[in-house]
Amino acid sequence: MNAFIRKGSFLPAVALFAASIHAPGAAAASLTNLGHNAGAQCVASDVNDSGIAAGACSAPNGTGPTVAWVANGSGGEFALAPLATGRSCSASGISNNGLVIGGCVDASGVGFAVTWTAPGTTVVKLLPLSGLLGLGADVSTDLEAFNEHGDLAGSSISGGGNSTSVIWKAGSTTPVTVSSPGDNCVPVDIAEPVGTANPEVVLDCPNGTGVTKAVVATPTGLLGAYLMTTLAPAPGASYCVAQSINVSLRIMGSCIFPTAPTSRVAFWQPPSTTAVALSITYNGVAVNTSGAFLNDLGNIVFEFQTVDGKSNAAYMAINAGGTVTAIDAIPVLATGRTVHATGFGASDLVVVVGHNADDHMQSAVWNPVFPAVLSPVPPFSGGGPSNALLAVSKSGNQAAGVVEDSAHVADPVVTSLP
Repeated sequence: MNAFIRKGSFLPAVALFAASIHAPGAAAASLTNLGHNAGAQCVASDVNDSGIAAGACSAPNGTGPTVAWVANGSGGEFALAPLATGRSCSASGISNNGLVIGGCVDASGVGFAVTWTAPGTTVVKLLPLSGLLGLGADVSTDLEAFNEHGDLAGSSISGGGNSTSVIWKAGSTTPVTVSSPGDNCVPVDIAEPVGTANPEVVLDCPNGTGVTKAVVATPTGLLGAYLMTTLAPAPGASYCVAQSINVSLRIMGSCIFPTAPTSRVAFWQPPSTTAVALSITYNGVAVNTSGAFLNDLGNIVFEFQTVDGKSNAAYMAINAGGTVTAIDAIPVLATGRTVHATGFGASDLVVVVGHNADDHMQSAVWNPVFPAVLSPVPPFSGGGPSNALLAVSKSGNQAAGVVEDSAHVADPVVTSLP
């Protein structure tokens, strides 16, 4: 499929900042510092729709363990329990029901996927596959994705480093096998469950020839066992990778082609169909594109590479029938700079991070209703010149990230999005 990015969204820096100030619906986000109760240098990795954030802090002296934490906007950080005293943990995600997910190192120095629930004084280790009668048991676990129901997708890893894709159902520490043992497939996303069935899982799997195949796993086998189905690549593509699945089971990813543009954003709707890969033109030139985010409306944010090698972000609206209805480049903060998408929720607001005219990193919020407008997030009061919002909540009403203050300290922050 061919498409082009509307250039009307790409304005010079002066016009862009003026529009950001005066355009309707473009109010600036206000950052809240979550403090340093858990450590010296801190970053907020995720936030839920209630504004509760999760992240990690380094030790004050730089030699102690990394500390995982959870915080709301008014209460500051609360350190989460580790698997072993003196060992590191990091929180990477939080669901709307307050389940915090992440990873910890145990007393033997082995890493495991873990979860915490309020108040976070107890850590739950997600167990690896136990093998047959204990023989050939895996030794560690890793977490890749979660859904709002509390189901988790990740990897069970053998002593030799081979991995098997698994899920842990909500409230359980026992893994359910998704892929073939030791096939090194990596789960990239997990859908919301339908009824009592296990949720569908999207994976990227090595095919033995040096490339990857995109796969969807469905619990339709005997006794609910997972069956793996390769997603059909777009016509002419060498292969495709998958990145996300939404509540309607639309899957987003990228396909690789032997001719330019060699990388093209793609989607499957439904998963049983052939990928739709778009050859997108910007300023009259076909550009490389790759998928970044998919929201529950079915819309996509993708990255594209300009002719001078810079990477910028764009938005694609897709209706329920799978027809692309709009493609807009997201404006940059200053002429000649780049923006990277860092978050995209169901509100359709896009959060980006890029270099401003002073060459400092700065976050901004973009609304497809006003495609020519980019709303920069102002510097933190009393802080340094750089900020980066790194995650957006499911609904798109909250964002979280980090600000470097005037003393070059990393401060974790949250904000409500306009």
